Amino acid sequence: MTDRERLAGLFHKRTAVTREKIFGAWDATLRPLGDGGQIHLALPGMVSENYRSGGLVIVSISPAGGQVDLCHTPGDERLRRAIEALRSTADLEAFEEVNRAYQADMPDRETQWRHIDDILNAARQNRGQLAFAYLIPFGIRNDGAGKLSNLVIEQAYQSGFVDILRELEPSLVVPVDRYSEAATRRAKLETGMPFIVIPYTGKRDAQSERDEALAAIARHSFGSSECSKRIDRSNNASAELKDIEIDRRAGHAMSRRR
Repeated sequence: MTDRERLAGLFHKRTAVTREKIFGAWDATLRPLGDGGQIHLALPGMVSENYRSGGLVIVSISPAGGQVDLCHTPGDERLRRAIEALRSTADLEAFEEVNRAYQADMPDRETQWRHIDDILNAARQNRGQLAFAYLIPFGIRNDGAGKLSNLVIEQAYQSGFVDILRELEPSLVVPVDRYSEAATRRAKLETGMPFIVIPYTGKRDAQSERDEALAAIARHSFGSSECSKRIDRSNNASAELKDIEIDRRAGHAMSRRR
């Protein structure tokens, strides 16, 4: 069962991570040009109030906000204050306020959430059941559209990403970009977590890939992580080989330990 107090502690720990630790010498080129005062604040993700162990986790490379022309919303300030509060305390209420502020800002981000809602609809889930995790908890210039250093990815991976994923105990993880897919598959292989990985892409010219992903998501049966483990174990060997091959195609060198 997901322990929200433990999640509060893990989120608190990750909000203390600095841009300097993640990006190092690459920060100057990866720092967003347009910023609403949140450039130095780490956002680990969001856990909706009705998320349960065995649920759906969507993983992305980083929070949106790296586009120069991004319009900041009234909810940005509330989220900024919530993150600052969580950075100073591991209190459960501070954690829940980050989740509430994140969700309250969703209606102002409808264009960014179109793909997320497609995933939720296919999974027969709603926003109140969703958990979201960011591989890199900081905004990146152009939202990480360019090539990222292996060292940046490694620092982000080692700075609390796996701990949060482990505590969430999902049965299905949907990564929405190549970096988060490689990191998610790596975490699955290294920890033995039994979740299923179904990658999704938002690229404009990839509608057939999206349709295949949504069909696979629709076939997934949600339940406890133990149930997921029993299902996964029956086909474990072939699934692991497929994971390794897909991870290699996604850029295995990017996801190996340095």
